[in-house]
Amino acid sequence: MVYDARAVRAEGRMPARKKRMTLRRAFRRWLPYAIVIIGGFLLAYLIVAFFVFPSGVIPGNAKVPNVAGLTYDDAAKRLAEVGFRAERGEQRYHGGAPKGTVLEQNPHAGERDAEGATITLVVSAGQRMAFVPSIVGLPQNAAEEALQEAGFELGQVFERPSNAPAGEVIESKPAPGSRAAIPGSVSLVISVGSTTTGSGRP
Repeated sequence: MVYDARAVRAEGRMPARKKRMTLRRAFRRWLPYAIVIIGGFLLAYLIVAFFVFPSGVIPGNAKVPNVAGLTYDDAAKRLAEVGFRAERGEQRYHGGAPKGTVLEQNPHAGERDAEGATITLVVSAGQRMAFVPSIVGLPQNAAEEALQEAGFELGQVFERPSNAPAGEVIESKPAPGSRAAIPGSVSLVISVGSTTTGSGRP
């Protein structure tokens, strides 16, 4: 019996072709179901991640603590504990806050920001000091102007008899040339002139 070699080879390839066609049909049939299942898992993950446990997924969900009133070093440690970095901002003179104390922060306390974000801190430079100007011997109006230019305010004004002309500054508290906190006030003592009267002889 004589066999055609090409027919034999063709018959040998038929099962493989049928198998591939069967796999393709199965893949096409199950593809929509696979998409639905994967999409469902993805949707469930997003719901849980964003609404149930958002802090571990959404950047910027860390709450910024309040560090105002702390020293800069203590504030930096407090921020580092929750994943933020401290940055020293501008310094401002402040009469009620010791030098190095945090006055303001940006972002503000209670806001949310990405972990690892930088929090800028405005720090107190302490009480500003200035020299009391030399105002003894000046008229009261001129003394007030000199005080304002130096950053001081006029404090209490006292009057006292003296040999100086009436209306002239004879003393200031704090004294001229001394260092005092600004904003601050300087009190003046104003001459009312001499109260003694001379006795004339005919």
